Amino acid sequence: MSKNTILIVDDIQANLQYLNSILLEQGYQVRLAINGAVALKIAKKVLPDLILLDIRMPKMDGYEVCKQLKADKQTRDIPIIFVSALNETVDKVKAFSIGGVDYVSKPFQAEEVQARIETHLNLRQLQKRLEEKNDELEKRNQLMNRVFGRILSNDVVKVLLTESGLKLGGERREITILTSDIRGFTARSNKLPPEKVIKLLNFYLTAMVKVVNEYQGTINDFIGDGLLVFFGAPIAHEDDPEKAIACAVAMQLAMDEVNMQIQLQGSAPLEIGIGINTGEVVVGNIGSETRLKYSAIGHGVNLAYRIESYSIGGQILISESTFKKVSEQVKIHSEKMIKTKGIQEEIKIYDVEGIAGKYHLYLQKEEEFFLPLQEEISLQCSKLDNKKVSNQSVNATLFKLSPNGALIRCDLEKALLPKMLNNLKINFNLPNSQVANEDVYAKVLSDGESENTLHIHFTSIPRKIKAQLVALFKMEWTPAFSVNHPIIDEQHKELFNQFNKLLNYIGNEEEGKLEILDFLEAYIVTHFETEETVMKQVDYPDYVAHKAQHTAFIETFKKFKQEYEQYKGGHLYLALHIQQKLFNYLVHHVGKSDKKLGRFLSEVNYEW
Repeated sequence: MSKNTILIVDDIQANLQYLNSILLEQGYQVRLAINGAVALKIAKKVLPDLILLDIRMPKMDGYEVCKQLKADKQTRDIPIIFVSALNETVDKVKAFSIGGVDYVSKPFQAEEVQARIETHLNLRQLQKRLEEKNDELEKRNQLMNRVFGRILSNDVVKVLLTESGLKLGGERREITILTSDIRGFTARSNKLPPEKVIKLLNFYLTAMVKVVNEYQGTINDFIGDGLLVFFGAPIAHEDDPEKAIACAVAMQLAMDEVNMQIQLQGSAPLEIGIGINTGEVVVGNIGSETRLKYSAIGHGVNLAYRIESYSIGGQILISESTFKKVSEQVKIHSEKMIKTKGIQEEIKIYDVEGIAGKYHLYLQKEEEFFLPLQEEISLQCSKLDNKKVSNQSVNATLFKLSPNGALIRCDLEKALLPKMLNNLKINFNLPNSQVANEDVYAKVLSDGESENTLHIHFTSIPRKIKAQLVALFKMEWTPAFSVNHPIIDEQHKELFNQFNKLLNYIGNEEEGKLEILDFLEAYIVTHFETEETVMKQVDYPDYVAHKAQHTAFIETFKKFKQEYEQYKGGHLYLALHIQQKLFNYLVHHVGKSDKKLGRFLSEVNYEW
């Protein structure tokens, strides 16, 4: 027996009873309404499966009832069959125009009404099933969009989810390829619990995906901790090379916030290298009818990976083909010739500093400053070729250190030294035997100060080794720093001593760092006040500029101290900033600005 509910609306009682008897006999549930107002109330409360509606009724005719039902979200989809004695064509046209699905003229045959009702109920059931299927498809599409949308822009998702976007096949197209990689992440991940590695990697990738999507890149693949991004496929833009470089700069700038957050969690900062190339490749869906992947194949992709392998942390290297596309907008720090696998001749690569024009993004590159170690460290280094370690090792000595690199002196003639951009595996002969056998990885950036020296950049260095190296370098005050003022000279000596003491605490991970920081903060202010008093007494012409350096350093120190207090136990972070910011200032300010003040004091025969 059918359980469909039918609402009959008619102002004549006899008509209601007649239709009621017919429908009850067929097993329908029936509700009756004697006028339009009652019909509206019942329809909203019961939500019948179908309505038989008379037209000529007092106060509210059937047309008005139909209009109100169709205007209501709850009742708009209920099929309405008009049952009326009005047989003019104009009446039927009006009935259909306002939403009626059928029209039965009075007098009617019971079989005709039954057939019309059954037809429209079946259509209603079919419509409901189609709507349910559409809802399912919509939910699946929304899920697919959410999944793809996490790594692709909305425009790219729309293209890939079309019928043509899912076909096997490809085309030749010029695109710009960006590849990036975290420096030293493999070595670090081997020493961390798996869940911490995944958490760290996911946090980093979340930030990078956001940047890539902002610049309309297509993330083609996550390769471990690396990214492969296309600009120009599947959707091409006129300025794809510019977008790629702007994206790369934005990625490097975003690392500041990434590192701030991961250091708050007790992890060491990350560095990424980026390579970019523009060239013709084959792009399209590769695989089978059951499993496919949108990708790009060709020399252009391989070259992007090669270029990226030459980059160091914080660096963006681009090919000559990319440079030619953006030469008017891009700002270059330097250029190099490299010999890479698969190419006979040398190729030129460019170190990007920023991009002008509408993107206007620039990296903040700080001059690398080397400080001498009080005790030089012996080491052995071996060249790496495609991650294979050479059997031949070179004896060398590390004699100067920077926050991210070092100068080493090799026991070889210049012609036999590792070449620029060669990768090295290094083992230090450190006093602490627990870390002596740990591997350090570095890249040769250039020749050093003399014939057999090299400037290297650390690409992966264990935390304990880095801390021990920091503790070994000292900045000694010598008479060369004297400004011929006994009080200022004594204060300079004390500053050097206190900074060295702080470094010793850091290297040995001992307590007492914050107490020294508090002392230094107060002592620096006192020292600067002494200098500024002397400058006022002699009417020093560079007083304003000199004082500005004092103010800037105090602000830097306060910020550095505040950040360190947030990074509980972040001794490596503290060490890097002491080298890069504080010692750099001491050497340059004392060795240049204060020496200039000393010369002026001698010229005016200042007496104390």
